[in-house]
Amino acid sequence: MYPYGCVVFYYYIKCWLLNVTQLKGLPVIEVDDEVNRMLSDIGLEDKRHARVKTLSGGMKRKLSVGIALVGRSKVSQLLPGILIIIKIG
Repeated sequence: MYPYGCVVFYYYIKCWLLNVTQLKGLPVIEVDDEVNRMLSDIGLEDKRHARVKTLSGGMKRKLSVGIALVGRSKVSQLLPGILIIIKIG
């Protein structure tokens, strides 16, 4: 079973990231730009309107990394190294 439960699979990827950025307290003005940047960074910009349940296992892992890093997380300093691992793997 996927760690976030079954409800998440019916979310659209962009909506999921929007909700997470708002939960992390990012100002509303910056939310859309942050989500678009993260979708580009993790390589899922073409899947922004897809439901999570339609993604492959690797894409779900990329989305999990994006969820962890979106919204100015302190972990974002590791972003270049993590993205290299994602793009190679």
